[in-house]
Amino acid sequence: MPFCKFCGAEIREGAMFCKNCGKPVSQSQSVIEETPEVEVKAPVLPPPPPVAPVPEAVPVPEAAPVPEATPVPETPSSETTLNPEASTPETSETPTASTSSKSSNKKTLILLVVLIPIVLMLLGGIGTAVWFFAFREAEPEYAVIEESSPIDYEESIISTADADETENYAEEYAEEETVETSASSPLSTDAIPTEADFKSWYINSAMKSGKPGNAKTLSGISDVSGSWKVLLYQDPTNKYGVKAYTFATITIDGTDENAQLSLKRHSIRFLTDNTSVSEESEAPDAFSAKWKSGKLIASGVGSMTISSFWEQGGKQYAIGTFDSPDGMPVSLGMVRP
Repeated sequence: MPFCKFCGAEIREGAMFCKNCGKPVSQSQSVIEETPEVEVKAPVLPPPPPVAPVPEAVPVPEAAPVPEATPVPETPSSETTLNPEASTPETSETPTASTSSKSSNKKTLILLVVLIPIVLMLLGGIGTAVWFFAFREAEPEYAVIEESSPIDYEESIISTADADETENYAEEYAEEETVETSASSPLSTDAIPTEADFKSWYINSAMKSGKPGNAKTLSGISDVSGSWKVLLYQDPTNKYGVKAYTFATITIDGTDENAQLSLKRHSIRFLTDNTSVSEESEAPDAFSAKWKSGKLIASGVGSMTISSFWEQGGKQYAIGTFDSPDGMPVSLGMVRP
């Protein structure tokens, strides 16, 4: 079957035009029949031989710099060669200048050789004269110092004596002051307290009603200095379920403006189950305090306010409160002896 050479469409035999594209078909094309395609196989070639690796290019050293051309001295011209008298005046001037320079240097050297010894002699003479006069003037000063030294020694002895006297006076004054501030009442006691020391006057009376109206008030730090028996009544209303007695001793010392308190705990008895715990191994608690309007206000491990001091029936009493660091309410009672 013939095909159109323009569009490749199939045309019938004897047709003058292509039915698909409309172009005329030649007679020769109409008689061409479809030729079966023949598959042409490419010949199988053997694999190419392995190619050897190309060696790396060896770096070419840089060319050495070309040295500059040395200037060639000019060749004297024929005129200079033929006329030697032209260079004679210049040659004759050089020896003259060199000779005058050498002569000047020689004169300078001779002058230095002569002047240096003279200068050295002058300096040596000046130095000797200065040393001589300085030594002669320093000698009287040394004599004056020797003569005045005994006076200085006596003055130092007097100054030392005054210093010793002042120191002794200061020590005596300090001792007097210490004795005055540390003086304590004859009722002072270091005895370990018991519940019996506080049962009648404090637990059943003063803790609730305060200081008795007919008692003598203690009005200064000097009246309350010394040691006291102390009861710290912890959680007295048993609000927190830890109601207890802490038995301790307290020592008061110092002045109204600068007082020191030392609180030593001995034991604690819990009232809920009637058990006791020893606190003898515990170190004392230190407090700083001031006397103000009949009260002793102290601070340290917690705070303490002793609000009333009085004397009655040959004994001294005090009441107050203690605010512990854990916020537990504590009532305080003191008695001596």
